[in-house]
Formats: sequence, C-alpha cells, structure tokens
Amino acid sequence: MNFLVIAMLLFWTAALQPARAEIKKGQRMVVFGAGPGATTTELNSLQNTDLDHDGTVENLKQSQKPGSNGVSGFIQYIYFPTPFLGAGLEINGANFPTNTIPHFNLGNAPVSRGNLPATDRAKIETRASLLQCLATARYVIAPKNRLNPYLLAGLGVNTFQASSDIIPLNPGPQESHWDRNSIGAALAVGGGLQTSLFSDKMMLGVEGRWSYSTVDSKKFGTDGVSYHAAYFWVGYKWTPPL
Repeated sequence: MNFLVIAMLLFWTAALQPARAEIKKGQRMVVFGAGPGATTTELNSLQNTDLDHDGTVENLKQSQKPGSNGVSGFIQYIYFPTPFLGAGLEINGANFPTNTIPHFNLGNAPVSRGNLPATDRAKIETRASLLQCLATARYVIAPKNRLNPYLLAGLGVNTFQASSDIIPLNPGPQESHWDRNSIGAALAVGGGLQTSLFSDKMMLGVEGRWSYSTVDSKKFGTDGVSYHAAYFWVGYKWTPPL
C-alpha cells in the first residue's frame, strides 16, 4: 500500500510539469516497471515419499498455494508506427513468497495407498516464481494530451516454477520436498496512464494488469496460474534520425 501511495504522488507530480507527453509516429520507448501483485491459484501437489517409514511410498495429494502477495517487474520495448498504436516485446517476472500451513494433519490427507496415523502433523511450505516473454500491443487513447490513457495486451510463453516442503512436527514421518517447473502459453491484459517526466523524452506511468499462464496440470494439479499486479514504471522515448 505504501508503494502505491508513493507511486501515485510521484506520478501526479510529474503530470503537473510543463513538458508534454505527446506520442508521435515513429517513436520508440524503453520501459522499466515494478510493483506488488497477488495470485489466488492453488496447486494440488503430489508428494512421493515414504512418510510413515513402512517401505511404502505414499502419493500425498494436498491443495496448496504460494504466498498470495508477491513482487513483479518488467522491461519492455515499444515502437509506435502511429501515435495511437504501439507494438513491442516484453519480459516480466513475478516472485510468490513462501506460504505456510503451520499445522497440517497428515492422517486426514487423501493418499493413493497406505495409511498415516491421525496424530502425524507437519508444516507445509510452498513457494513459486513466474517468468513471461510477450509480444505486446499498446493502444494510446489520447496521444496528444499531457496524460495519455492506454490499453495493453500481450501474448507469449511462460515458465513457471514451484516447490514445496513437508516438515514433520512429530517423530515418525520423513521430511519431503518437491520442485517442479513447466513451460506454457501466456496472456496479459491491462491499462494505465502515462505522462512526461521533466522533459518530453522521459516518461512516467502507472498500470494495472491481469495475466494468465498455462502450466502442466499433471505436475501442479491446475491448468493455469492467474496473477494481477499494479505497476509504477519509468520510460525513455526517442525518435530515430531519418
């Protein structure tokens, strides 16, 4: 929340500067952005381990999710063939912090074979990260104004990685760990406001975005990961010499 307050104050301060944020045909822009984000996606993990020391491997299925509040960032290159429309490439990433289930009853969890004592308890920790590479399009609604509202969309690929640990809280079960990754398709849509920062070449912006990345359902127990983020970004635009 503090990050968003500071970002908005900086944005409106820049918007009051005399420089114009006008987008012109043929301009290029490089953008760097960062901000907080969140996901509600749950992962159905599959733990393959001999939790009860009887020589039998249990396939412990438990719905887990990484920390809901993460940190995201991106770098983007945009070319404007017209003042209204820009096209470019982007790399963005998100890190989901560790989410902990402090007291999980292993005996109540569904297993494919074998029975665990109802008294067995464990702490479960899950974390994840996401990287997207996108081809993007940006539609600038008012390219001649001091404030430029815009819409964006992107399509591309992603790589998703998640890991989880089952840490027993009583003697008997063994500690278990899994670490998996997958590659899939990626989609992003959103919108924002951009303005000039002290000169017509430096740009400042705020942006809201929703993204979706497909993942291997056999590894993660879900078809995709959804993520929404709020970004504060700075950019530099220029017109190449003819």
